Amino acid sequence: MGGFDYPDHFIFDAEPMPEMFGAGIAGVFLIVYFLVMLFVMALSIATYVLHSLGLHTIAKRRGIRNGWLAWIPMGNLWILGNISDQYQYVVKGKIKNRRKILLGFGIGLIAGYFLWLLITLTSLAAGREIQALLLLIFGGLAIFAVAIWLLVCQYMAYYDLYKSCEPGNAVLFLVLSILFSSIMPFFVFAYRNKDLGMPPRKQPAPQQVVVPTVEVVVDPNVVEKMVVPTVEPVTEEGFAQPEEFEE
Repeated sequence: MGGFDYPDHFIFDAEPMPEMFGAGIAGVFLIVYFLVMLFVMALSIATYVLHSLGLHTIAKRRGIRNGWLAWIPMGNLWILGNISDQYQYVVKGKIKNRRKILLGFGIGLIAGYFLWLLITLTSLAAGREIQALLLLIFGGLAIFAVAIWLLVCQYMAYYDLYKSCEPGNAVLFLVLSILFSSIMPFFVFAYRNKDLGMPPRKQPAPQQVVVPTVEVVVDPNVVEKMVVPTVEPVTEEGFAQPEEFEE
């Protein structure tokens, strides 16, 4: 009784198991990578919305003009600086102009970065390798120094914001914001409706009532003229705005 003959290709042309295993690992890695990127993107959008909404709400409640700039990159630095300047002025009587510092350094950092990159690439394309290397090193150090200074100014402004909202936890919030920058927008959003560190708003002026007087005219027909009581309108004034304490 004869046996069966198996063609050689069933044995030698079969796909090796290690390659199949490697392809499966690569597919799983790509899926995990895209899921992580999707999560990071969603978290970035959520934190940006919370941060912008928090700054906008604080600016609107405290009478700071153009609070909608909190939703725009670089504009949010202006609003943050305004909140800090207002706190420094109404609480400590100081003029800091942090809104101008933050906006100026923010715009300068972006413009300087692209200019540095353009000049460095131009020098490299022209064959001036030494010049390109020097620009790369010293220009990079200058950009880094400006970025650090801008970050320090931002943290100073955030400290004023925390002090104006929740003075008892301002130091804790600042330390956590430095160590875990991703939770900073949650602090700004959570305490957007608090003014515990701000002075009381100016109380409305007391109502002044004019007592009516009677004037008697000596005449056969006595005429009494009454003065109608008048009441001053009641107005509530908010905090001083940055435009009001320019140097």
